[in-house]
Parts: sequence; C-alpha cells; structure tokens
Amino acid sequence: MLTVYAADIRLFARFENEGMQLLTPLRREKALKYRKSEDKLLCMCAGLMLRHQLQITSDEDLRYNARGKPECVSGMHFSISHSGNYAFLATHAVPIGIDGERIRCRKSNVQKRVLTHDEQQYVGDSDDRFFALWTRKEAVLKALGTGLYLAPHSFSVLHNAVELEGQRFQFSTQRFMDDYMVSVACVEPLDFKTEFFLPEYIF
Repeated sequence: MLTVYAADIRLFARFENEGMQLLTPLRREKALKYRKSEDKLLCMCAGLMLRHQLQITSDEDLRYNARGKPECVSGMHFSISHSGNYAFLATHAVPIGIDGERIRCRKSNVQKRVLTHDEQQYVGDSDDRFFALWTRKEAVLKALGTGLYLAPHSFSVLHNAVELEGQRFQFSTQRFMDDYMVSVACVEPLDFKTEFFLPEYIF
C-alpha cells in the first residue's frame, strides 16, 4: 500500500526560519516569492518532505522532462499538492500524480468548464462528488506532466481508470480530515493511506 504524506503547516509555522534554510536554493527562492505566510509554509513543507522522503538536498538531485515536470535523478517519481493547511506528497517507482483539495462551495460555471456532460450529471449539486472528480483530473494531469495543457473537460474520470496519451492511469480517492478530498493517479493499480509528516521528522 502506498503512503501519502500530509504536512500541516500550522505545526511547522514556528520552524519557518530553520525550515527555509534546509530547502534547496530554487525551492527556497520559490517559497520566498509568496506574499502570504500560508503559501510560503506550504511550499516549505513540500520541500522538507522531499528532503526527508527522497533525500532531495540539492537542486542537482532533480531533473525536468520536456514539459517541465520535475523528477528525481535517482529515477523515483513524485507528486506534490497543497490546499488549505496541508501539503501532500506521493512517491513511486513509476509515474504518479496526487491532488488534494479542501472541500468547499464551488461556482457552477467552474463545474461546466472542467467536467464532461456525464460528469456534470453525476455531480449534480454535490460538492463531495465534484472534488472527487476534480482531484482525479488534477492527479492524472500531474502524472502525465501536462499541467492544464490538456483540457480537463476533454476526458472523463467517472470510472476507476482512464487512457491518455497512450498510458492507462488508475485512480484511488479518499477523504482526509473530513473536509479534504485526495486522489492519486498511477500507471499501476494501488491503494493508499495518508500519514502525517511531523516537524520532529526534521527538527
């Protein structure tokens, strides 16, 4: 079973100065560009998880594919997501994508823009169903490394797998802490569990 790590930025806030010093230069530069403290902490926590779980201690430990997706020089794949108070990390030996979103009210025009007709019918007025599908779409786009280059409404994630660009991705979706939805997309079938990534792992 795959382990997804979740870092609560509220637990890391008092370690911000120390944490920033442990980031790679590019990650630190990215974090410091954010104006909001919450966004800085989310970026920092993602970097600390990469350091602890994948030993990413230098910018040279990463390489970027033709679409700009970062990968470990070691060959391991990873994906990062953050929303609300949590940063999420998934790692695997094969391509993987993760998306975590805080469940909230969304505008109907967003639903029409990102979901297929059948998906819209399935979702109806349910925020839970919308975020289950939305996180699946984001996760598979991250696994592909396309970003939003591939329009979200151009493919369906109603079922547990989808074929895109010659690859078949399977999904696993779970609620986290009652008000978050997390989805993982991978070229291999998997289940996952979520564990907290704690400050004592680093400091």
